[in-house]
Amino acid sequence: MSVRAFLRMREQLAANAAILKRLAEIDKTLLEHDSALRLIWTKLQPLLAPPPETPKRRIGFNPAVANDFAQKISAMVRGNTLKIPTFLT
Repeated sequence: MSVRAFLRMREQLAANAAILKRLAEIDKTLLEHDSALRLIWTKLQPLLAPPPETPKRRIGFNPAVANDFAQKISAMVRGNTLKIPTFLT
């Protein structure tokens, strides 16, 4: 009877060792997957962020643009590159 008990203990220890080995393999695989998933997540985060808002164009009179346009027209008149119709002069 004691021989059977020792045989059973040896079988359980062998089974325990196999289970522990398999758990170590699973743990190693999970750690590899964890690092791969972290890398994927860091690459995806910028793509998941909402796009930056584009500045909206203001509607209405802009004195800076009007002044710039007036300066260009007066430069064209002074350089005779713009012909003013005679009925306007």
